[in-house]
Amino acid sequence: MNKHLFDTSSGILALVAVAAYFGVTAVLARYLSANNGIFEQWYLRYGIAFILSLIIFRKRIIYKKILHLPMKEWLVLIFRVITGSIIAVALYTMASQQAKIGPVAFMQAFPSMAILSVIIMKEKLTLKKGLLVMFSFLGVIIVVVENPHDLLSFNIGEIYSLISGIFFALMFITRKWHTGILNNHEITVALLGLGFVANYILSVILYHRLFAETNQWSVLFIAILFFAGVGAVGNIFFLNYGFERVSGIIAGNIMNLEQVFGPIFGYIFYHELLSGREIIGGIIILISAVMMNMLTKKEIKSVVIPD
Repeated sequence: MNKHLFDTSSGILALVAVAAYFGVTAVLARYLSANNGIFEQWYLRYGIAFILSLIIFRKRIIYKKILHLPMKEWLVLIFRVITGSIIAVALYTMASQQAKIGPVAFMQAFPSMAILSVIIMKEKLTLKKGLLVMFSFLGVIIVVVENPHDLLSFNIGEIYSLISGIFFALMFITRKWHTGILNNHEITVALLGLGFVANYILSVILYHRLFAETNQWSVLFIAILFFAGVGAVGNIFFLNYGFERVSGIIAGNIMNLEQVFGPIFGYIFYHELLSGREIIGGIIILISAVMMNMLTKKEIKSVVIPD
């Protein structure tokens, strides 16, 4: 196996892991927001993840380098935090509160990543890839439109999920904006640290308290909160690793596997069943993801040498 194929394959596996974690994220968001504000749960999750990342990645981090980053690198980090760690997670949490887990996951399949990759990253959209993007979107429409005679009959939670998916896509594809000064470990630590600070500030402003109320915390709640923090470390690291090695169009369809994991976790934890219409749409989305991944070997792209 040549280096290019190995890097691409490992990037795909990393993104599959990210998709699995995103599949359970809606469950975690709904559970953790029961007794806490949206930004409270996220600063707690990012705070735990930040501390763990400092410990886990301590041998791969050069603090002096982070403190003396050029302005361009700081702007990329801040942009990614605003789009992904503030706007996207807030909308996604609201979506998980107001819609079934399955449809929330399905809405993330809107082909915003492929579209943004072409518009922003100037990636080539071939005819085959374009048709697969449209095929994926068809599956999304089948899932979320309850009344075929009214194409705008969306659940508000699904609308939140759709918009959050666009902001998540912006965070994902702008991984390629980094200059190469920071390795994936340092980017992960920086995003988690900035995400913690940003969500904490918003939490204090909106909820008028310095720390989340803990009187209703249980052992189970603390365990799930810790799990969410651990998952955030691996999620952001694998996200940066994968998007460094796989094009945005291919990566976007791999991330559609969240639509498989989401309904499964929704049923396991909340006993939410999908309708026949939702299952058909989900199958279409999955077929699109698999077929898009088959095009990976034909894609020729320069790959950044891993750290």
